[in-house]
Amino acid sequence: MKTSAHEKFLEMLGWEGDELKSFLPDWKRAAKLMGLSDKDVAFAVEQWIPAYWDLSLSGVKKFVAACIRGVVEVARGASYKAEGHSLIYMNMPSVPIPAYANVLAGGGRVHVFYPAYLMINVLTAFFNKYCNKTRAEDDPGSLRSPCANCALNRFRLQTCGSELMARPSVSWSWGLRCSEAPKTDEMMQCLCSSDAPNVYVVLPHDVPSGEVEADDRARVDLLAGKLRLAQSEVSGITGVTVTDADVRAAAEVYMQYMDKVQTLTDLVMNADCLPISGGELALFGLCVETCLCIDKSYVLDALDTIIAEVRERIDRGEGFGSRVAPRLACHFNPLCAPWLDKAFRDNGVCLVQGKLFPFADKFRGYLEQEEDVYKAVARIILSVPSVMNMLDEARINAELVTRYPVDGALYGFYSSDSWVGALQKTMVKVIEAETGVPHFYIEGNLWDLSGEAYETRLAIVRSICNYLKISNI
Repeated sequence: MKTSAHEKFLEMLGWEGDELKSFLPDWKRAAKLMGLSDKDVAFAVEQWIPAYWDLSLSGVKKFVAACIRGVVEVARGASYKAEGHSLIYMNMPSVPIPAYANVLAGGGRVHVFYPAYLMINVLTAFFNKYCNKTRAEDDPGSLRSPCANCALNRFRLQTCGSELMARPSVSWSWGLRCSEAPKTDEMMQCLCSSDAPNVYVVLPHDVPSGEVEADDRARVDLLAGKLRLAQSEVSGITGVTVTDADVRAAAEVYMQYMDKVQTLTDLVMNADCLPISGGELALFGLCVETCLCIDKSYVLDALDTIIAEVRERIDRGEGFGSRVAPRLACHFNPLCAPWLDKAFRDNGVCLVQGKLFPFADKFRGYLEQEEDVYKAVARIILSVPSVMNMLDEARINAELVTRYPVDGALYGFYSSDSWVGALQKTMVKVIEAETGVPHFYIEGNLWDLSGEAYETRLAIVRSICNYLKISNI
């Protein structure tokens, strides 16, 4: 019997035998939810994944498989709800400690998903599917917009109307880095005729620029109070009490992951040759601001595996480029654009991740210093780029450029974002002046890239690469 594209896809990622047979129907349901056709899956198997993801590395294969398990869990939401379980949807990338706390306290009866964020990363990274306006009307990401609305919010609005997407018990709306997200949640509640309540965590961006927000006690206390109140509201809906001990335990789960990500980042960034690509490094950092709602062993085992494989490659002197090849720190998520990462490598420049990762030691310090765990979580959240004020973020990014010396830094792809995108062009000038490291900027929408001219993007990449190579002579 002929093997289907879906079976080949799962086999590529390590499924086999009875496990493949039992998992296949759930994967097909998840693929349908994301708008993937058999042709799309075949394209991923035959062309896209082999071109951009090194599956000879078992760690990469395992982490991609973990992402697929994550989207399958989202598609299983309806069956969980039919069994009387509670579903909590998180709307935006956010530090997932509150998510883990609810899962731990729920004892298997509470499921927390970042559905749109996870699906849109899977679609862009592994299937080259973007939320541009040229897609078919029945695709989940096809929502037309006459203005430059965030494609992630468009995707959320479209998928909420899908009969395959279970209605949540509660939507936990994070508006810390995106003012549009809570508004989208209110619109979704109206348009999708949903009776699921929204619980909001928002902060005004009213701190003086340059203030270190994680050390501002008034700011920390305010956010900690909002987190505690939001958790109380969520517990009132799910019927599951989340104690401070649950939050502490959740923070430890998160720190197990963060410690491994920091180890991986240190190894990769300090190697003479880049043992894995910038996109692959970004892949392992996906759970910095999301959770897959699967057994943590899948993620931690993938990290242990890739760390061992990276050490082996470093010992053998294998990797991309060399110590003299220019390195460009990427201050957006290259996971969504693996072709961009490869374009830089093809032109002699190594794109490396320059955001989010090396904060494990700082985060653990907050957890040790604060008796109130919600204040520790608040400080962690206020230490994540794109959440704090512009000059505070500039300070952190300047520290990263110093910690991991690079030849340049690349920003952009948030042109539709009224907060992140509006500040970046000014911020890069501040960081460049402070560090002396040249900074570059590319216009675009991170989750809507296929509507842009590919050759135009390549021309910009070549120009940046030529500048860096000439500067290194």
